[in-house]
Amino acid sequence: MAKALKEKYPHVLIELSGGVSPDKIEEYLCEYIDVISIGRLTSEVEYIDFSLEIE
Repeated sequence: MAKALKEKYPHVLIELSGGVSPDKIEEYLCEYIDVISIGRLTSEVEYIDFSLEIE
């Protein structure tokens, strides 16, 4: 699908996202994909919620 889109619209940036994991990113690399988004990097990170109050 990416190949057909890139051949028809070479000026369009093609992004791959959804279900991409960092350990398998090499499976998705090809000349027709310009950008790969990995939402997992931000959605599964543990964080601490804190606030700072100045009086």
